Amino acid sequence: MARNPSRRTRFDNGDLDRLKKQVTIESVCRAHGIELQKHGSRDLVGKCPFHEDTNPSFVVTPDKNLFHCLGCDAGGSVIDLVMKLDGLDFPAAVNKLLRGHGFIQRASDLPDPAASPDILPEEKIQQLLEKVIAVYEKTFPDVPEGRDYLARRGLEDAGLLTRHRIGYCNGRLKEILPTTGQVWDELRQVGVLLRNGQERFTGCVTAPVFDVDGNIVTVYGRYTGGLSAVSGGKRHVYLSGRQTGLWNAAIIKTYPEIILVESVIDALSVEVAGYANVVSIQSTNGVGDADLQLFKDFGVRKLILLLDGDEPGRKAAERLKEKAIQFTCQVVTLPGDHDPNSYLVEYGAEKLGKFIQENTASAQAEPPGEGKGQADDSARNLVPGGFSVTYGLRRYEVRGLEKSCRKLKVTIRVEHAGKLHVDTLDLYSARSRRILEQDLCRIFEEMPETIEADLARLVVECEQREEPSSVEQPVTPVIQVLPAEKPDAEAFGRSPDIVGRMGSALNLGLSD
Repeated sequence: MARNPSRRTRFDNGDLDRLKKQVTIESVCRAHGIELQKHGSRDLVGKCPFHEDTNPSFVVTPDKNLFHCLGCDAGGSVIDLVMKLDGLDFPAAVNKLLRGHGFIQRASDLPDPAASPDILPEEKIQQLLEKVIAVYEKTFPDVPEGRDYLARRGLEDAGLLTRHRIGYCNGRLKEILPTTGQVWDELRQVGVLLRNGQERFTGCVTAPVFDVDGNIVTVYGRYTGGLSAVSGGKRHVYLSGRQTGLWNAAIIKTYPEIILVESVIDALSVEVAGYANVVSIQSTNGVGDADLQLFKDFGVRKLILLLDGDEPGRKAAERLKEKAIQFTCQVVTLPGDHDPNSYLVEYGAEKLGKFIQENTASAQAEPPGEGKGQADDSARNLVPGGFSVTYGLRRYEVRGLEKSCRKLKVTIRVEHAGKLHVDTLDLYSARSRRILEQDLCRIFEEMPETIEADLARLVVECEQREEPSSVEQPVTPVIQVLPAEKPDAEAFGRSPDIVGRMGSALNLGLSD
């Protein structure tokens, strides 16, 4: 009898810890059609899939990534949930999660696990990666290799590169760090340092990858000089054991229409061409179910698939289009097997921008960095005395618009996630915008960059709107009664046959 191979599998504790932390129970619930709603300040609740549950009793605690049913007492981690939902044993459930979330790697693939048996907490990893990114970021303007490489790729916009914290690794961490000690071991465990002490990203232009909330997911590296033995012949380098993520993911919270490209270099190229609403999916298979749900959660309505023009790129676009059935999807193929960057290098930013404009239904170009963007026309509605626009899931209602060359005064009503804020301000006042931005970030728990982009777009929207017109109403003549006539007027008003007397008066008036 054939043995079940999953039963022979042994998993390192590091595998299991990463699995329990990085695969959320919410994403597994969504994949199985379990709807969750807010329950108190920390929990989510839905109907339990394991028993007849008319009153939602299935509680999920995102902070701990655990579930517990108050009705049937089922509970546990994400692995326990998959075991119960799919009827699998422990090894089979772990294998399914590992395969379904390719960013999780086996312990054998992780950097030097024997030297660092303890799993670093995510907060510590975030701190380490932030310091590494800062070093690479500071190195970039000081050495020519990274700048020259990007210049050859048509990417010379210093403001754009600074905003995305583009860096370069020339191995200088060795000069900064002690040769031994805790930090050295921690960076080796995270994967920044290899077992031989060499930096993983040596010779790479680097770009930090953040999630929608600004947390560091990983570091992306692009080798600048052909294929390197350090990378095992790979041009694109990531940290082992961590998800590759979506580069420029924060933009999902701002735009209802997103352009998807394969690489970070392609995404920078599209931005140079004037489109800020671009996200790199980091490979032809870089979009999972959790990513599609993320798009949906933040109000994205349309995906423009601008993948490479070669055969693998076209096939990947068609696969993704079939997968993303809940969105309006448009496949845009560059001619001549071009990818966005090669098209930029050959034809320039203006022609790339024009190609995108002519081949997409409603995407609108904007100067890089200005965050102008566009709201979906279907989201623009008239309101009494004003208008409303929707950016992501945030609805801005504008009333009482007053415009002059020095003033743009409005009353703004903002709704998001069941919360409301109302303010009256002059949008031409930088101080007023800054105060409003701080209030909205605090109330709605949004990133400053997101709200700043919203307000910039709102200023343009208000400038393009006409002030509410004052429609002339028919003027009702005012009849003045002199003091001497007041007693007769009061007597007339109290008269029992006032209607008949009024009719006679009108007839007299018509006969004159």
